[in-house]
Amino acid sequence: MSSSRSSPELDAWAERIRGWLDGSSAPDGMPRDTYVYFDNDARGRAPWDAVSLAERLR
Repeated sequence: MSSSRSSPELDAWAERIRGWLDGSSAPDGMPRDTYVYFDNDARGRAPWDAVSLAERLR
């Protein structure tokens, strides 16, 4: 896998996270507090990927 995340990967994660936040993907329908961590790589792309994901969740 490349060191930075592609747009489709970040889109898929954003959709998954929305389901956790609003409870739609939880068996009990309850929203979940959600924390996301990015492991920085040799290129240091994690901060940019995190900002890109946050923008998708706004």
